[in-house]
Amino acid sequence: MSSTAITPCQYLFAQSSEELFPAKDAQFINGSLVTMMKIVDNLVRKNPEALFLFDPTAFNNQCHLYSLFVAQAVNQMKTTSSREVPDGRFLYLSFFLSYAFLTDPKLLERLACRTLTVMGDPAPTKEFRLFLKDPGSIRMHASRRALNLLFAKHMQRVCASIETPLGRELAEVANADLQLPSCGGKGTLYTFPKMAGVVYLIDTIFRERIALLFKVKVLTKEGVGSFIYSKENLSELEPTTPVVVFEMVATGESLSYGECRDIAKRCPSHSQRNVSSKNRHDPTEACLFCSPQELDATPYRERFEPVLSERDEMLLALGADFVLQEQESFLPFFSNGEKFPRLTELFESSVPNIKRCFLSMAKPMNMSVSHVYTDCARFALKNKLVIDAAYERHLEERALI
Repeated sequence: MSSTAITPCQYLFAQSSEELFPAKDAQFINGSLVTMMKIVDNLVRKNPEALFLFDPTAFNNQCHLYSLFVAQAVNQMKTTSSREVPDGRFLYLSFFLSYAFLTDPKLLERLACRTLTVMGDPAPTKEFRLFLKDPGSIRMHASRRALNLLFAKHMQRVCASIETPLGRELAEVANADLQLPSCGGKGTLYTFPKMAGVVYLIDTIFRERIALLFKVKVLTKEGVGSFIYSKENLSELEPTTPVVVFEMVATGESLSYGECRDIAKRCPSHSQRNVSSKNRHDPTEACLFCSPQELDATPYRERFEPVLSERDEMLLALGADFVLQEQESFLPFFSNGEKFPRLTELFESSVPNIKRCFLSMAKPMNMSVSHVYTDCARFALKNKLVIDAAYERHLEERALI
């Protein structure tokens, strides 16, 4: 943490505890935040199986870049290999915003209590336990604002450091007005265009040799299946090595990815399920997402593995499709041959690959990205998808609660 005389609350959120928590004692707030940061530090250094929790609900569709930042931050601690490691606050804010705790606030309390016990710290007080639950969602909103500002500054800085013609285009994009409506429905947030973010991701993963893994859930009306794919031999990695995991959904003949996404949101067994239980189906019932009917995924593996093997082309096509489907206002960055010649060329060459590689979000028998996160190699290599179970189950299987 900074050595200047700012408080933990000012360090994390750029606001004083009196501003954010006027009804609480400032010493208690700042002391509680210090304890939470100690918990985060311990998890990152001692519990690599907890990395998948550093997955912020940031509401600006940047999970591909946030997962990259987590991997960079962990590698920096191990080898100082990353040249573009994000600000130290990134891991704290990402943890505070973890979707796991948004869907079930009690999980944070259980994880914190266990971690403090392992650390040999005193048992948490009743008041601290209540603070963890974040009544009024004050900490959540402050974390999201702070993370978005941190993200904007980071992208502007790292893109400016890429001394190539493409880097200069990325830098111009990063400094443009990139405010889009929040996925949460309130206000706007700095949102790096998906296609440009994929370009940056591919370049950084290549330069820093960050491992990448694809896990595919096959979702059809006849049943569900799954398979995993990586161009690298991840079994040779040290078990604590961070791996960026793309969880994909491949759809059957009568389902599009968009339809599958809506079905999954209502499923209680989906990790990214609707926050309110009122917007989920009865847990005793089965839907297409949690269907007990197992499907032979071999035909889907044969259809999509050649696509996955063309990793960079596939990711660029996915980025292009997302811009077309969800970020139309960003199309000028990819259709101006004079101002953005390289980004325009990459976009125009990627659009045909959406159809060729079966990567449309809107058509059946296609594949798209459900979520991206960072995991340690030991758990990444298991043929289990995080999206396939509630976070409580994952935390229990990893002995984190």
